[in-house]
Amino acid sequence: MTGYLPAVAGQIEELVAQYAAKTVLHEPNGSGGAYIVIDSIDPGPAYIQRESWLGFVITHQCPDADIYPVFLSGELRRVDGKPHTPPFTPTTWHDRSALQFSLRSPHHNPAIDTAAIKAAGVVACLAERS
Repeated sequence: MTGYLPAVAGQIEELVAQYAAKTVLHEPNGSGGAYIVIDSIDPGPAYIQRESWLGFVITHQCPDADIYPVFLSGELRRVDGKPHTPPFTPTTWHDRSALQFSLRSPHHNPAIDTAAIKAAGVVACLAERS
């Protein structure tokens, strides 16, 4: 993979393998990192839409930096009709209407915490929301 630092390329390969049934888009960010979009994930039962993209940046500081923040489709609407509240913030990300989902990993361990693990954690967290 050209345009990525080796650690970033490894993380992309892991994401592609983990989400083999989905489309994993990746684009160099100009500093050895990558913009990532996984299309599509199930945002869980709290949302009317049962599909969303999941986006984030793997920075050039990989594996030392946490994957934070993450973004979801700005079209997501809650089943209960209530507006989004923190940790969700409406924004634009990479030319897309988005919801920023602030799910920080304060105990990030670069030896085991990968982008694929973070993505799986986000999907699991969304599934638990009501």
